[in-house]
Amino acid sequence: MKPEVATRRIEAFEQRFGETHLYFAYQAAFPLALTPDLLYRLWANFQRDIHGADLKIPWLAVADLLLSSLCDEVGHELYEMDTAVRNALLKQLKENPRFGEKRIHELSDFLLNSIQQQIESHDPDIRNFAQVQRWTALAYTKPSEAARELASVLAGLKLEEKAEWVRMASVIETFAEPLAGFEPLLVYARVIASFVRGKQESAIEEITQLLGEKGSELQISGVQLSIPKQILDETISQQILEKFNLDKYKTSTLKASDWGLARVDSARTTRGWNKYELFWLEKALVSKSTLTRFWRGLPIRQENFISICESVGIEHWQDITEPRQPGHFSTLRTKITDIEILKTSLRDLGIAVKTEADVRGWNGQRVKADVVAVLEGEYDMGWSKNSDGSFDLIGDLWGIAQKHNQMELINAINQKYAMNKSLLEIKRRS
Repeated sequence: MKPEVATRRIEAFEQRFGETHLYFAYQAAFPLALTPDLLYRLWANFQRDIHGADLKIPWLAVADLLLSSLCDEVGHELYEMDTAVRNALLKQLKENPRFGEKRIHELSDFLLNSIQQQIESHDPDIRNFAQVQRWTALAYTKPSEAARELASVLAGLKLEEKAEWVRMASVIETFAEPLAGFEPLLVYARVIASFVRGKQESAIEEITQLLGEKGSELQISGVQLSIPKQILDETISQQILEKFNLDKYKTSTLKASDWGLARVDSARTTRGWNKYELFWLEKALVSKSTLTRFWRGLPIRQENFISICESVGIEHWQDITEPRQPGHFSTLRTKITDIEILKTSLRDLGIAVKTEADVRGWNGQRVKADVVAVLEGEYDMGWSKNSDGSFDLIGDLWGIAQKHNQMELINAINQKYAMNKSLLEIKRRS
């Protein structure tokens, strides 16, 4: 939600219910999640301002707030405020002389006392709810302690726990303002959540900046956070692609046909989901913007496309894709200049090599190349010399992706080429 929309909603709430209701909304914005029980206790405990003056908040303010546009129902008797609304209310709370930072600390103590029993619950949902409330209370009054606890949770997560990474990143993002002094923690959580959701490009871009400053590990309030090897490998791979001018090609994309969209629509309707169901997003591990692009028939990353299909029970995702058109050979500039070193490098990797041969493409298409890497499957990769003396990479990259990880394959070839070229130069100098 945009800040100006949040401001309009708050103003409309005050105009409808009055100033005393607004004071209650200020204080209700402190907990990250709301229940009727929690709000009634908050109402009972905060009937006066920090100077002891009666706020005269009626008990009906609880129901009026929960049913207003300031709150969204996200579960059974569970409500949340949009981040923009919550931040705006908390800002007004801190700036109002009747409340200020003192009331923030009082609300923190109240929230910590409220969840003491829940934090030890055997019910994981209740325990998680209480834990998030604890972090909320600490973030505004003891940010270093909150950062340490959050970092400890992240340090214990495995990369395979995708849903938990996404959940924790979302939780930590809500603390962006009170934890502004711990930005590396926010970036770390966001990077790995992006990575596990298939958004490698944005993850690599941010992790490269972190690596430049922190190496491969971070220290957050005494907790060591390591960058997972898979992300480091992808980051190094991206740097190699850029070095060889191959970063124009990232990964394959797919888009659904009209018939395919109708089939997915039927499958999700059977499950009772709307087109942007939160549970669907979590199950498919994709963002709402990715799902929006899918419904609009726009290209999205192949892994996200497959995940969306599988989440509604469609195993043969190929059946719903937009049919490909012929002519899918791509030509990419590289810095490869020595054909003999290239051929040696390919053979070192166990790849069969042909010279002055055809590169196989989609539907029997072929194109001539000076050097051809004969790959398993129906597609090849080739190199042809251009006018400046370097060799352009030629191939049907979409087709190659059916059997190979294109990025890993290109990286392996370029790394081997660079190593062999360096060894040859050393021999020549000696």
